[in-house]
Amino acid sequence: TYNGKLIQIRSFFSYLYAEDLLPDNPGKKLKETKVERKIGPTISPYQREEVKSSCISERELALCEMLYSTGARISELLAMNRADIDMVSMKAIVYGKGRKEREVYFTAPAKFHLERYLASRTDDNEALFVSSRKPYGRLTSAGARHILKLIKSRDENIANIKLTPHTFRRSVGTDMINRGAPLELVAEKLGHVQLDTTKKCYASISRETVHQAHNRYVQ
Repeated sequence: TYNGKLIQIRSFFSYLYAEDLLPDNPGKKLKETKVERKIGPTISPYQREEVKSSCISERELALCEMLYSTGARISELLAMNRADIDMVSMKAIVYGKGRKEREVYFTAPAKFHLERYLASRTDDNEALFVSSRKPYGRLTSAGARHILKLIKSRDENIANIKLTPHTFRRSVGTDMINRGAPLELVAEKLGHVQLDTTKKCYASISRETVHQAHNRYVQ
C-alpha cells in the first residue's frame, strides 16, 4: 500500500513537471520501501486430483482443468468464446491486460472435459463457460469463485487448501519452474509483459530449484 501510494505521487509530480507546471520534480527523490515478495499458496498434483474427485459436473472439471493447464487469468478465461478454442491443436486465444492477444495451450484432460461440457449444453450462448441456470449467461468471476468454494466444501481433505482461480495459475507457473522451464517461457505462458514480474513472483522457487540441482549434481 505504501509503495502503491508512492508510485501515484511520483506519477502525479512527473506529469506536473512534464507540463511545466512545476520548476522541479520533487517526487523523483521518493524511494519505495523494499518488500520481501513471497510466493502465494499453490496446490500439488495430488491435491489437484483431490479437487477433481470433488467435482460433480463436467463444467466443474473443465473449469479446473482449463484454469491450471492454460495458466490464464480468470478474467481471460471467462472472456473466451467457443470460437476461440481450437480442439485439434488444443490451444485458444485470450486477451490479456491492455487487450493484448496471446495463445494459450491446454492439456488432453482439459480437452476431454471441455468437449463433454460443451456437448452437454443446450444453450446458444457463444461464451465458453456459462451459468448453470437459465438464461445461461456468461459465467462471472464471482460465479467461478463460488464454484470452487462448492467443490472445496464437499471434501474435508481439501478444506484447508486455498482454492482460488489464481491458485491454479500460480501452481502451473510453479510447476514449470520446478521442472526446469526457462523463465522466459513461463513469462510467455502467464502473459507477463515484463520478465521482472516473473522473476519477482518466482524468485524463491528458482532458488529452491537451483538448490535441488546442486544437491543432485554436485557431490
